[in-house]
Amino acid sequence: MAIVAVHAASKMRELDWVQRHCVWAMWCGNKPHHFLLLVAQHFAPDELIDGLATGRAAPEIIVMFEKLYYHKGVEIHYVD
Repeated sequence: MAIVAVHAASKMRELDWVQRHCVWAMWCGNKPHHFLLLVAQHFAPDELIDGLATGRAAPEIIVMFEKLYYHKGVEIHYVD
């Protein structure tokens, strides 16, 4: 089952974010939980909401006035 999960994750990477989550929602209804965990381990939380590839949540990103800001605690770090 692990090889099938790797292949499924690689095919899901070819989809855009919305399509990827539509496929994920469909799989949550009809695939075994073990398979879902194997697929989720290939994605970070910013790629798939249920992704498990990192040990922490995705950073909060704020887009204002065509600049990208990463919000970390009280400070805001500017990225050009």
